Amino acid sequence: MKLAKSILPVNILCTVIICFLSLSLLAQNNKSVNVPDPNFRAALSSGFGITFDANNNISNPDCTAYITEMNVSQKAIKSLSGIETFTGLTSLDCRINEITHLDISRNTALKSAILNY
Repeated sequence: MKLAKSILPVNILCTVIICFLSLSLLAQNNKSVNVPDPNFRAALSSGFGITFDANNNISNPDCTAYITEMNVSQKAIKSLSGIETFTGLTSLDCRINEITHLDISRNTALKSAILNY
């Protein structure tokens, strides 16, 4: 009976750890992606059917991984913040905008990018 009593706390501890890890992974997968620039939001909405909540977070982030080509040129965009969620993006055309900073370090599939000239 001593063996059974000593195993019970270990089982409970393991269960708690597994639940914690599962919740952590779930939270990582459900990170909200904010798109603060109204012109970039408009381009994503009209060109790709991306929807946004009241806080400018992408409502349907699962579809962003399937978009491979994006042309958002001549849209008066100042920020492409949120572009990092488009992990399947292979081609980006964002020329003739007002972008001063662009971080595409997470867009590892990107092969072609046309920027301001």
